[in-house]
Amino acid sequence: MVDYSKWDKIEVSESEEEPDEEVSAPEGSMLPSSNSNSNSSSSSRSSSSRRGIDYSKWDHIGDDEEEDEKARVPRVSRLKKDESVTIGPSGYEIHPKAEGAQRRKQQQQQREQQELLDKWVEEQQQESLAERGMSFEDAYEWPRCGPAQPAALPPEAAAATDAAAAGAAAAAAGLPAVLSTGMGKYEMEKQILNGGVSPGRYFWRQTPNEVTLSLLLPSGVRGRDLRVQITEQTLRIFCSSQAMLQASSGSSSSSSSSSGEHVLLEGTFPHPVEPDDDSWIWEVTERRINWQKLKELAEQKQEQEAASSSSSSSSDSSSSSSSGSGSSSSNKGNNPQELPQEVLPAASFFLDLHLRKKKILPTADVWWPCILKGEDGINVAQLEGRRHREATRNFKDAWDAAHAAFKEKIKERPRSKFAAALAAAVADAAAADAAAADAAAAADAAKVPGTEGVAARTSNRLEPTKQMSVTVLPQQKQQQQ
Repeated sequence: MVDYSKWDKIEVSESEEEPDEEVSAPEGSMLPSSNSNSNSSSSSRSSSSRRGIDYSKWDHIGDDEEEDEKARVPRVSRLKKDESVTIGPSGYEIHPKAEGAQRRKQQQQQREQQELLDKWVEEQQQESLAERGMSFEDAYEWPRCGPAQPAALPPEAAAATDAAAAGAAAAAAGLPAVLSTGMGKYEMEKQILNGGVSPGRYFWRQTPNEVTLSLLLPSGVRGRDLRVQITEQTLRIFCSSQAMLQASSGSSSSSSSSSGEHVLLEGTFPHPVEPDDDSWIWEVTERRINWQKLKELAEQKQEQEAASSSSSSSSDSSSSSSSGSGSSSSNKGNNPQELPQEVLPAASFFLDLHLRKKKILPTADVWWPCILKGEDGINVAQLEGRRHREATRNFKDAWDAAHAAFKEKIKERPRSKFAAALAAAVADAAAADAAAADAAAAADAAKVPGTEGVAARTSNRLEPTKQMSVTVLPQQKQQQQ
């Protein structure tokens, strides 16, 4: 038996660190004596009392929870009659109502000015892209670095804001609206970009991949009355006769059919389009169009394009003079305020039809001279929107020169023996025929005996050709079989 009584008198110093839990002896070595157990428990209590465990840190366990409960108590603030509350990112703020209304008004003005500034910047970007001959597919708009201050509003945008305010005031006073800024030259140019106009009927524009037609609708005709039929080559736009009867006035370009339909526009496309439903769409929009100014702008644009193309092919002196005149003419009317004051035209409804061109070659762009065959067309060789126009012309010239050189090289190429023999046989046969004809003519004219010998000699010369033809024919029959 092992005697553990000697461990009962061991004293532990206060400086020595002991584990919190008492280490128990193995069950196999525990003594059954009760005296030893009591002695061991008394020794452990005495040692723990000597260490002096501090339980004071547990006295403030509930303080944090009490503070959280106090913070959750709602705080009530009473407002006066002339006070209001504004909630923002930094919290709420109590201020007089007059000051709050003034702040809201300033914020509204800042938002309106920011919207005008964004619209003006977008128009300037589109105008610069149009001048460079780029479409929306070639452009990439980088993110703006923060909003601009209201004080940095451009003069053009500020003038447009003042004009819009003046127009609104005139409308409120019951006066007729005036065209202070009009549609603007840039807006009208977008409507006929790389396209044309038929006054009083339609106008159209195109890009390398799409074509847009804006057709004037008769008064009283709405979208529910319209029908559009499109194939790869044809277009047909019509409405019901009942809608035309209800309309106050008809369109001169429309025609009636025996099936109770009024055809507004019908014809054949100059080039094929994508006929599936996912490639075309139409909608009805409302616009105020000045057809006379739109036609004048289209003619002026075509003249400028013709002048620019002719000046590019001429000498440097002529190109400088023509570019100077073109710049002076193009500068006319760039500012929308240069348009004369006039009453706005009446609002009309248009059918906008968006079509997608069918690609003949993956890398080739097809430019339409007109919207339908038989309509007024444009010169596609002078379009400002055509990209790589000079490169295309140079490539065509190089292609023609290479094709002509190839033909000359083929002519000078030496022939094979079979081709030379065949050509010689054909030449001999032709010469024999000519000689026989001459001999027969001479014999008939002079009636000289001996022509039979000439004919015999001629027939002997023709025998090889006949034999060759006879030997060739069976081979051809065998190949056919």
